[in-house]
Amino acid sequence: MKVLTRRQKEEKLKLLREKRIRECRQSFWIYCKTMAPDFYREDRAHLRTLATTLQALYKGELLKSNGEAYKKLILNLPP
Repeated sequence: MKVLTRRQKEEKLKLLREKRIRECRQSFWIYCKTMAPDFYREDRAHLRTLATTLQALYKGELLKSNGEAYKKLILNLPP
């Protein structure tokens, strides 16, 4: 087993943090899980659906039946 020096550990943590930042920029779901891991859990499918829908709307990938991207989204959620 290789023992890392303090500097190597810091560098490894820095690289892991940078990787996580890149992942968060690519996926709103991962961003949500990073910011509030106790709330955004894998067993809450409705939150994943909401996050992926919002991301698709933002990226212009949420399409109407004619292929045109939606510009607005209305959400009706219970209190």
